[in-house]
Amino acid sequence: MDCVSPILDVATHLWDCSAKSALYICELQENLKSLKSLTEELSNLSKDVMGRVEREEEQQSRRTHDVDGWLRPVQVMETEVEEILQNGDQEIQKKCLGTCPKNCWLSYKLGKIVTKMINAVTELKGKGHFDVVAERLPSAPVDDRPMGKTVGLDLMFEKVQRWLKDEQTKSKAVLTTRFEQVCNEMEVHKRIRVECLTPDEAFSLFRNKVGENVLNSHPDIKRLAKIVVEECKGLPLALIIIGRSMASRKTPREWEQAMQVLKSYPAKFSGDVLKGRCKMHDVICDMALWLSCDYGEKKHKSFVLEHVKLIEAYETMKWKEAQWISLWHSNINEELLVSSCFRNLKTLILRNSDMKSFPIGFFQFMPVIKEFGYLNLAFTSTKRVPIELRNLIKLRCLILDNMFSMILYIGRDIKEYEEGHVQLSTEKQGFSQGDISNSNFHNLVYVRVEGCRFLDLTWLIYALSLERMLVVRSKEMEEIIGGGECGESEIEQQNLYIFLRLVALWLFKFPNLRSIYRWALPFPSLTKIIVSGCPKLRKLPLNSSSATNTLEIIQGNSRWWEGLEWENDNLKHTFTRYFLCKD
Repeated sequence: MDCVSPILDVATHLWDCSAKSALYICELQENLKSLKSLTEELSNLSKDVMGRVEREEEQQSRRTHDVDGWLRPVQVMETEVEEILQNGDQEIQKKCLGTCPKNCWLSYKLGKIVTKMINAVTELKGKGHFDVVAERLPSAPVDDRPMGKTVGLDLMFEKVQRWLKDEQTKSKAVLTTRFEQVCNEMEVHKRIRVECLTPDEAFSLFRNKVGENVLNSHPDIKRLAKIVVEECKGLPLALIIIGRSMASRKTPREWEQAMQVLKSYPAKFSGDVLKGRCKMHDVICDMALWLSCDYGEKKHKSFVLEHVKLIEAYETMKWKEAQWISLWHSNINEELLVSSCFRNLKTLILRNSDMKSFPIGFFQFMPVIKEFGYLNLAFTSTKRVPIELRNLIKLRCLILDNMFSMILYIGRDIKEYEEGHVQLSTEKQGFSQGDISNSNFHNLVYVRVEGCRFLDLTWLIYALSLERMLVVRSKEMEEIIGGGECGESEIEQQNLYIFLRLVALWLFKFPNLRSIYRWALPFPSLTKIIVSGCPKLRKLPLNSSSATNTLEIIQGNSRWWEGLEWENDNLKHTFTRYFLCKD
């Protein structure tokens, strides 16, 4: 009897292991569905967090390390899950009689991985709820430095200041120029020649912008830094811009690459480090508003408010004569927008507000609704744009960036746009399209669509004046112009007029895109086609008559170009001369 108990324990453990292994195989299909669902929830949560981060970073904040440390694993997790789901689908399809796996060991191994991944995704999802996603950046430290010695302009500024205070001269103008001839033409009375910095002064300024820790991070960097300073020719602005851009580069290889770019393409180097956004000085802003208000004579012509928690009713009373209203990071009661009759409004910016829905009837009571030309609802929580948009025949610009819950309806009543500019991005629901066969987009010139799922762009066949089209990031989109809501017959009727004025076409990150348009088009105005991340796009709508006198560049990677299908070798040879490889 003493030996029976250990045998029973071993048998029990073996049975438990066998049962657990069998569950990995039997529940594989169900677990794959659960993993897919959990990953989609994680992806949506990641987009929400990223949206909050971007809004905070626009306000000079920096994302916290916790948030950054969470977002990066999410991206890795999504890639791994996508690969696992593909392998899982293949394994399910290989089952004998739809039930038994052909290879039990592979099914067991995959089932075990799926179970672990479900736990990992669940854990990562649970960590994605943040009260704070970003922190305010500290003010830049102030260095006590001998500015006179570094820049050498103190005495010159003192002379300028004395001239400005001279009471005998009632008006003065100060100008800067690189050419002495300009001084002659302007008949200036006093000239101050600003010399370039000496080598020592130039290196001192550059070292201040780069930082001692970077210069001392490797023995070769200080030597390379002196070469970079020589290339700047003592120009303070060049030293400052390039110094700031090099502050994050701590390897000799990065410095050598930057030095090559600086020698070959100095303008490109400075352009690459410029920020996508710029700030306007308060004085310049006030002057611009003063000019827009007819030199201050019509004070209520323009209104600009920023970071106002709640706009009161009495403030909106001044807006009745306004032509331009800009409310950034400011909240306003929706009823106030309707009750305030904007007689002359032409531009409305409601960016980064918490407005849940655009007021019904806002445009309905505007006497000059036909003059309204610019609407910006970016980064708002609005779910639907007003249906009265169909009456805005002079709408030039409609910006709907990062409206994660928005549904845009394009119906038969959309009217003619004048110099249209439409920008749509990251909408969860994409388009809800009605009957657009009678719509009129004849004056639409620019369209940008980003991150819209299940989007049908066939309505672009009616945009006869379209000049630039930028379409970015859609996993589901397989064709730009297809049958869609327009119908095959209407597309055939419009065939001769599609993209007649299109100058530039950009297509980025379409893993499943197979077709731009099924037939070749003349493209009489086309100058460039830029394609990136479209591995399944095997054919361009080009033939020997396409863009014969206008085409300048077709850009993409070499693998994509070599995989393109052509009607014949002569056609491929014709367009190869325009190809620019961008690997």
